[in-house]
Amino acid sequence: MSTVLPIMGWGPVQLGVSASTLFTAPTGSSSARYVINRAVFTNVTATACTITVYVVRSGGAANAGTTVISAYNVQPGEAYVAPELASLVLSAGDTIQALAQTATTITTVGSGLSV
Repeated sequence: MSTVLPIMGWGPVQLGVSASTLFTAPTGSSSARYVINRAVFTNVTATACTITVYVVRSGGAANAGTTVISAYNVQPGEAYVAPELASLVLSAGDTIQALAQTATTITTVGSGLSV
């Protein structure tokens, strides 16, 4: 029987205008898997802002082929709970990366499990 443990995930952290890594699946065990439970992107300003999120497999790069959320428009005050990331399985070295149209507009937090 495998052990399921909560992982810290990321945040709260504000997004910048260049893709940056929010979470990297630990590389301690090649058989470990990490499941994202919830990812929230909150617009903390009075102006709408787009976000783009990437799931990058180990050794890869953030680009059109790794985009899972493309220019989603987060409204002022909106807390967008991203269904695109729910139940996402990551292997060792995989990352979640994101950017915002305008820096310091979007605050994000995420959590998950190690399985």
